[in-house]
Amino acid sequence: MSLKQIKRYLDNIENNKPINLSKFFKVVDALSLEISRASDDVKAYKHSGDLYIVTEIEAKLKEELYLLTSSNDWGREGLAQQNRSHDANVDGSFIIIRSSNHLPSLITICGNGEVLSDFEQQKQALLIENRQNFLKINETMKFIKEYTNTNLGPELDIIFTEGNAISNALHEPFLSGYEHLSLLLDLDLGGLTIAKNLTELLPNIPMKLILPLDIEERLSKVVEVKAHDYLEKVFGLGSNYPLLTVAASIIHKHKKILEQESYLNDV
Repeated sequence: MSLKQIKRYLDNIENNKPINLSKFFKVVDALSLEISRASDDVKAYKHSGDLYIVTEIEAKLKEELYLLTSSNDWGREGLAQQNRSHDANVDGSFIIIRSSNHLPSLITICGNGEVLSDFEQQKQALLIENRQNFLKINETMKFIKEYTNTNLGPELDIIFTEGNAISNALHEPFLSGYEHLSLLLDLDLGGLTIAKNLTELLPNIPMKLILPLDIEERLSKVVEVKAHDYLEKVFGLGSNYPLLTVAASIIHKHKKILEQESYLNDV
């Protein structure tokens, strides 16, 4: 629920336009106001169906609702006055990146897509989901070399995906500068979702999802299995995205997942 949604209701009430009263009550009741809404705080008459014309709102409730939505600035700074900054997008983003085992750098991206950085971008990049693997880059690269069929050249950028944050639309201009992306992600629904979002963000960039050659043996040692609905979501991703077909079928077959930090046990 956003403050903009509440403001739309108030604007319609102010202009004698019908609103869905039950939905309005649901929005208001979800707020943490000083005094909860009473059953007779809002007076209205039926217009048609679920729509009502509101004729009166109790004074204290009305004051708080208007105060809550009074900002003329719907950016994060303005909304923060009512602790609602999360209702707006951040005006910019950043990417944490490193070359080989060099210390990480920061790529800053403005809200208009402008990239602010003196980082010299390579032609290929390895995207790593988990912080531990990104920080232990020497061990991670050793694992990829010894346990997968992925041959990564020395001129390589290594990017921390920060969960699914890497698929932010603001990152598209920078990521489009690569000729190929290799993805080292958790073998689970979250990892597959990151890969799916990247393929949608960068449909023209070739990508490879890195899996250990002995992934099925590794999964056989995992004790817990995933629920049916979880596996169905995995299966759906594998069916709709060729990049994910093999990984999704392996998860579905074994009913198990694996975090990529486990790979660090082998090096």
